[in-house]
Amino acid sequence: MKAFYLVFLSSLLVPIAAAQPPELIWKHSYGGPDYDYGYCVRQTSDGGYILAGHSWLGSPGQQYDISLIKTDSLGNPTWQRYLGGTTTDFCYSVRQTVGGGYIVAGKTGYFTNTQACLIRTDSNGYQVWQSNFGGFSSTAVEVNLIADGGYIVTGYWMVDEVGGYAFLRRLTASGSLMWSRLLDCGMGWTSGNSVQQTTDGGFMVVGGVMRDFYNAYLIKTNTTGDTLWTRSFGGPQYEEGYSGQQTSDGGYILAGYSGPYGPGLTGGDVFLVKTDSSGNSVWQRTFGGNMTDVGTSVQQTTDGGYIVAGYSNSFSPTGSGYFDVYLIKTDPLGNLEWQRTWGGNDNDYGRCVRQAADGGYVIAGYTFSYGAGNFDMFLFKTQRESALDNSEQTSFRADSCFILDSPHPNPFNASTALNYKLQAPSKVSLKVYDTAGRLVTTLVEGWRQAGKHQVTFDGSGLASGIYLAQLKAGEFTDMQKLMLLK
Repeated sequence: MKAFYLVFLSSLLVPIAAAQPPELIWKHSYGGPDYDYGYCVRQTSDGGYILAGHSWLGSPGQQYDISLIKTDSLGNPTWQRYLGGTTTDFCYSVRQTVGGGYIVAGKTGYFTNTQACLIRTDSNGYQVWQSNFGGFSSTAVEVNLIADGGYIVTGYWMVDEVGGYAFLRRLTASGSLMWSRLLDCGMGWTSGNSVQQTTDGGFMVVGGVMRDFYNAYLIKTNTTGDTLWTRSFGGPQYEEGYSGQQTSDGGYILAGYSGPYGPGLTGGDVFLVKTDSSGNSVWQRTFGGNMTDVGTSVQQTTDGGYIVAGYSNSFSPTGSGYFDVYLIKTDPLGNLEWQRTWGGNDNDYGRCVRQAADGGYVIAGYTFSYGAGNFDMFLFKTQRESALDNSEQTSFRADSCFILDSPHPNPFNASTALNYKLQAPSKVSLKVYDTAGRLVTTLVEGWRQAGKHQVTFDGSGLASGIYLAQLKAGEFTDMQKLMLLK
């Protein structure tokens, strides 16, 4: 049995921009003497984290198994599970489900003979069901929740030895297939790397497409997965989108790589694209140095800017040329606010970044520099940025006897605080609805005393999108829009 984790004995966090990045507050590695790769982290409803990837177990007839680690809010593991069968199993994405379980996406099989797979677990990480699909060589790269409690998943589906297509597949909460689509785009070979339900109930997919050159793309579909439009980004070199989401203004952000591609080639950069609601480019940015820099994960932050994680060998403090974890923060227009690398004397890769409920950032990936040997999974957590401190102040409007104040933070990841004021004791109803008018949850129902009150809306088990909070107190009604971004 592998060891649960090892705390990093040392680290090197190197600032490479003028603005002051937030400091680390804790860091952990997880794994044993063989190979452990971390690909995805999400904050859970209890304030802890779920980390997913795969580990080499070396059992007879087995190679890799999916590794799922649940931690507390400080990154200390509470349990670890290995999921999969008698073949090799890989994992690239995890989400907490409605009810507190987890769903992971990856692939199962051997070499080119793999199927995409989804595995649903209970709240303790034990498998409830598994769904395998696709043929020849297929992979589920990302799974996300949708508003009805089901799942949307994308990846790539090889149809022969030379090509294949991105797929979009919708399942119910119990794992039953509702529909499946291959996203041909009419452009050639495509891969799906990131998926999310949009506020209109449809879906967005980010990936790469082979045209005259290999370019990043953004596909928007309707609610049944039929393509509404496709946009590609890039020029006469290699570009691919690895991560994306809908932004609070209804547009989209995607991050990836732009530059040469192939063994021994260097000079590529992190590629960041912001679009409007129709997928038209608003701005494009590249970040990096003279070597290779890749963006693997992006999220809009509560201040309207963007946080990007990836890896870089342009800024190696030891001059070794090994890759380091690369973290970039921009303002809403994509202008660099700060950037930072983290690493040691070997290769270290950042694969996923999320803004935590406290405003700091949690980063997942794998490290060869630290841990028990070979690659180990890691998490590290930063403090909140000092610039965010003033944004958390809650103020009530003084011109009303009853008021539902703007949520803080908003947009938010996982949870947000709703504050309301009562001038007199009142019977209060505070409910959250989706944009179709369906009740999501009841936060308050009953009599409350006069004064200021605060409740927390936990959206960890919901899909990203717009929700509406409605306060009723006597004859008074007020409403606030909530933007959940995961």
